[in-house]
Amino acid sequence: MELTEKISGAMKRIPFDEYRPNFKAVAYAFYNQNEVFLFNHPAFHFQAARLALEPSFNGADTRIHYKDVPTSIINLDRYNTFETAYPILIHELFHGYQYLKKEKRCPDELLGSQYPLLPEDVELRNQEREQLFTAVMNEDSQAIQSFISLREKRSRLLGDYIQYEFKNETVEGPAWYVELLAEKRIGSFDRQEAIKKYGQSLLDRFEAALYLRKSGYGSGLFLCLYLDAVSPDWKREFLDTDLTLYEYLKVHANLGNKAIKDTIISHETRKIIEHVENFRSRKFEEFQKQEGYTLCISGRFQSLSFDPINMISHGNRTLHPYSFGFTLNEETYMILQPSVTYFKSSVKEIEKVEVKIHSKPLLTEKGIAVEGIGLLKGEYEEKGCLLFIRLC
Repeated sequence: MELTEKISGAMKRIPFDEYRPNFKAVAYAFYNQNEVFLFNHPAFHFQAARLALEPSFNGADTRIHYKDVPTSIINLDRYNTFETAYPILIHELFHGYQYLKKEKRCPDELLGSQYPLLPEDVELRNQEREQLFTAVMNEDSQAIQSFISLREKRSRLLGDYIQYEFKNETVEGPAWYVELLAEKRIGSFDRQEAIKKYGQSLLDRFEAALYLRKSGYGSGLFLCLYLDAVSPDWKREFLDTDLTLYEYLKVHANLGNKAIKDTIISHETRKIIEHVENFRSRKFEEFQKQEGYTLCISGRFQSLSFDPINMISHGNRTLHPYSFGFTLNEETYMILQPSVTYFKSSVKEIEKVEVKIHSKPLLTEKGIAVEGIGLLKGEYEEKGCLLFIRLC
């Protein structure tokens, strides 16, 4: 394909050191609905290979292990031009480089899924993101001092939960940073234009509260941009430290805290809280409105598997949009469809699972056969469209 050839040509032409000292590319691949174009993979002697589509290439732009080798993959169905696809490849290749460097500061997604929605935190977080933008846009040390002071106040408010943000920024911020450098390298816009473009994700207050993980990408990027001004060697040093990106900036900005006044919750912040609560409630309502029987499985669930990045918690419920798994009596069960779990004090302390099914379970001598789940052992009961299984 012409697009893959153009990108692979740029990979050979543009030195990776332009983006980061010692940056090395792992294997990488472009794919569409039919085939895969693989490059730099040792299983193919580092030669370009054209392959049939395999399940590992799952629709995302991400990093996978293909034939036991870290491989950055790009879904070309999402991109039409070299200018849009190439920076994304550099972003994903940097995640591959982080893997090679044994990056251990990865965020605890389970912690992120339980991040509290507090009016004071939302108010302070919006203020700190504005200060970070101003600090980078104007190279303003007073603004970065205000940013640090606001974040320190949030750290005291949130306790361990703030570490989710710190680590999310640490892993994703530098990847966004090299993506921006790659975009600048093949484009014609200047630093201020780049800051304005990428700053949109930093300053969108509703998005920042609604999508906590995604919002950390922008703040992580802007921490990198400010480090460019105060510590030019940060790109060489940072991956070899144990500090998060924010902690590293605090050390190198060399600024003390400013006194922060008592927090006044604005009308806009209250609207943001309401917006997030309504969004989460709506997702659970959509689940309940699905056609079919509602099967409620209760009992003592053992080890669990779930996708913490995409799950949504609201009250004592968690919506798993894609999959949820549990182990019972040494048997593993996977629910490969939306499900809702009910928990006690932690999302790991599951009391009940709800899932929609189209056919009633089949009662057999060996147990209760449930479509899409498997054979369960327990007590079965029906109440109209509500079906219950109490596990043994």
